[in-house]
Amino acid sequence: MGTELDNLHRLSEAQGGLATAKQLALLGFTPKQIDGLRDRRRLLSVAPGVFRSAGVPASWLNQVVAGALFLDGRAVTSGATAARLFVFHGFERSGTVEFSCERTSRGIGGQITVRSARQLDAIDRTTCQIPDWGNEPVPPELEGLGIVRTLGITTPCRTIIDLAHRMPVPALARLVDSAISMRLTSFEVLIERLESLRDSGVRGVRRMDQVLVDAGVESWLERKFLELLREAGLPRPQCQVIFRDGSRTVARVDFLFAGTNVVVEVSGRRGHVTDAERQKDARRRNELQRAGMQVIEFVTVDVVRDPAYVVRTIRAALAGGTSRS
Repeated sequence: MGTELDNLHRLSEAQGGLATAKQLALLGFTPKQIDGLRDRRRLLSVAPGVFRSAGVPASWLNQVVAGALFLDGRAVTSGATAARLFVFHGFERSGTVEFSCERTSRGIGGQITVRSARQLDAIDRTTCQIPDWGNEPVPPELEGLGIVRTLGITTPCRTIIDLAHRMPVPALARLVDSAISMRLTSFEVLIERLESLRDSGVRGVRRMDQVLVDAGVESWLERKFLELLREAGLPRPQCQVIFRDGSRTVARVDFLFAGTNVVVEVSGRRGHVTDAERQKDARRRNELQRAGMQVIEFVTVDVVRDPAYVVRTIRAALAGGTSRS
């Protein structure tokens, strides 16, 4: 049994301390030998047919991977678990372990849950690397064992939609802003997928509608600015617009009013204090103005304490601005 134990050790190292009964059988272990390893506490059961080597501490991550090994492609990581893997705001320490499939909803023991998902299409699925696991080649003696290196997971867009009904609107808004800021999804992608799922029975659609009114921004201050515009009856600008000169990026601005030359920047900073920072800001502004843009800047005090000034300034800019094709 010496060779089998050596291979078990290699399997444990290659797969975060985990092994399945199927993998152990392929390594030459009989059911009786597996039972013996469990009796001697060298293998600990973490999911049906999935074991953790005794020397490997229990963790949230190996619970997630254990669930994936048990499910063997029948479900994908989802919900709060997917949110933590994507490092979404507010889920950095979530201890939930959950998966979704289209067939049934059932727990598989411990903290691992499989949920029934409505219309979980291919567009809603992707894969992610298992964090903190090595990417070294699989040893030759372990080839053919199906060593796990990635996890099936709902896309960032679908993850947000699935979480929407569980979250209050302010927290959901921060989640959406965070995901867009991290470039994991976009306002347009969320809107398009939400419309596709609207009549499918997926929960949280109404709450997503509330949040997406002001989505596409990267801070609470930008969201507040859009709220002011909406309440004042002003048009909604495009968010996070990139200006280029050929292949060179000139600037990325917070807002651009479509069809006009009016650019708006909102900032919580009190101002850059070094010469280099001031120079960078000035050159960026000069390039935008040279391109024919009218650049308007507001700080936190303007947006929060003097919204009338903000609205008045935008109205005047739009009335006097030039149109762009």
